[in-house]
Amino acid sequence: CSSSPWAYPLSHMAASLSKHGVEIVKKFVPPFGSWPIKAAARIGMVRALGLQHSDLYLCPVPFLLEDALIPATILGRVIPYVFDCWPKYYDRWEKLFRRHKVKLAFITSQHAVSSMRSRLPAVEFAWLPEAIGIQDYIRGQALDERTIDVLELGRRHAEYHSIITSCIPASSHKFELSAGELVFPGGIDALAKGFAQARISVCFPPSVTNPLDRNADTMT
Repeated sequence: CSSSPWAYPLSHMAASLSKHGVEIVKKFVPPFGSWPIKAAARIGMVRALGLQHSDLYLCPVPFLLEDALIPATILGRVIPYVFDCWPKYYDRWEKLFRRHKVKLAFITSQHAVSSMRSRLPAVEFAWLPEAIGIQDYIRGQALDERTIDVLELGRRHAEYHSIITSCIPASSHKFELSAGELVFPGGIDALAKGFAQARISVCFPPSVTNPLDRNADTMT
């Protein structure tokens, strides 16, 4: 799994599947690097070659990163587990599912599942929301002993952020300072410690932060 925060739930999923006898396969990275594969995927040159009775591969696919299906789509049949399937990219997602001859796909957004079912009725789409394993998180101290008043993770709600910023000290307000910057760098352990110091944690879906994404209903 990736070391990015979006992939933290995947580590728990992999551990659980492994306990139930599912083999976990590490993504193959060729010795010459992955850029040729990514380039080929972006222009639609990567196609499913797996035979009808070949192995099945459950592949996490964040935001149209088609190279995440390689080499599984060549070796067998893929079952994508899709993140960030936003309405404005539905046409591209539909083409991806067609290219890889997908018969079953899991998507984190209920609205996306409904839309893809209408676009590709021969494909089975199922809603599979993200989840966490609570064993990696910390109960934390009493609320009055914590040092962070408000923790904002993920995409920013501009109006909410402006109001909160004007109401509480900067030292007790944690949020992403620049796009892509981690609030708690250092992996899931650092994130767990950060959560344990927060009195209030907020996260908004795109349907709230962006009027153009009103049907994007997940909080990633």
